Amino acid sequence: VDLLPRLARIAGEAPSEASLAELCLAAGVGVEGDAEAPGRLSVRRRAAVDALRAVSDLFRPPALDGAPPRVRAEVSAGRVTLRFEALARGGPASPERFFQLPRDEERAGELFLALAAVESDGGSLRLV
Repeated sequence: VDLLPRLARIAGEAPSEASLAELCLAAGVGVEGDAEAPGRLSVRRRAAVDALRAVSDLFRPPALDGAPPRVRAEVSAGRVTLRFEALARGGPASPERFFQLPRDEERAGELFLALAAVESDGGSLRLV
């Protein structure tokens, strides 16, 4: 129930065009690879930036000064894939469980919203 207002905000945001590089910069996520290759993407900008932050935070080591994850952009057949790789141990053992909103995990709500944001723009989010 707590997530309903934020889900409504995602649904109410109009898609606009942005480059992958712009979205990653706004989210504070450094990206390797050709972030300009896909050109302009039609996405819900605020929701996409929030989703990038949530997924990046999941793979950041628990220490506050931990290195951010490595993010690699791949473009294939008109589809953009971002791969987040933790630079140090500390990522969750089975991250897909977050989409089931376990009560004992505070990050689950943010990741559920990230999934909703990505899927609302026709994408998919897999955590492996």
